[in-house]
Amino acid sequence: MNLPPEYSPGLLRRTFSRLREIQKWEGNHGIFNRILASLGYRCVGWYVHSLQHPISPVEARTEFDFTELSGADLERYLLFRRGAREEDILARLAAGNRCYAALCNGEIASVSWIAEKQGYLEMIGYRFPLESDEIYMFDSFTAKRYRGKRLVPALYSRLTEHYRAGGYRTVITLIVPENKSNITSRTRSGFKQTGSVTQLKLGSFCWYRFHGECRPQVPGLDKQ
Repeated sequence: MNLPPEYSPGLLRRTFSRLREIQKWEGNHGIFNRILASLGYRCVGWYVHSLQHPISPVEARTEFDFTELSGADLERYLLFRRGAREEDILARLAAGNRCYAALCNGEIASVSWIAEKQGYLEMIGYRFPLESDEIYMFDSFTAKRYRGKRLVPALYSRLTEHYRAGGYRTVITLIVPENKSNITSRTRSGFKQTGSVTQLKLGSFCWYRFHGECRPQVPGLDKQ
């Protein structure tokens, strides 16, 4: 039997390989959440970390330099983050967002983005305001060859030390429930889930429900 081009054996193999990978790292729950997402339903957890008290420093299993990236680092950022679009990164920087990185031997190994004015989760088009002493952390990523070296918690401890010294007292981040490794890492760093946001999207119509301490969508905020 000849399969249509869109159902070629190569595509089917890649699909089943991806499903096995999701099941390995996220379990059947991860596959189920992706099915729901394809039907227009998404859920993200609202996580908060208080900076009222000093943060215990975390040592990585490799030496690194803590730095803030700028537009001058765009070329090497795009090499580090394959698939990122130049115009999106420049738009983030122009909106006042900051990108902090762990550099290993001058190479970008891990990054976390910080917003100081408003939070935005592109996946569900959710925007919310930030108080003057709050920051929103998003789009954290570590290069594959540097994973398992505790760079994520080490970078976070340096980042929060920097912001705590600047008078900030709360960090907010949003995490999808299937991202178990990120939830585990952030929980160990002191984050607690205090709410969730669910979205149902049918064609051009979109509804949100807000649970716990998370904030309602605010129309009129500028897209980051």
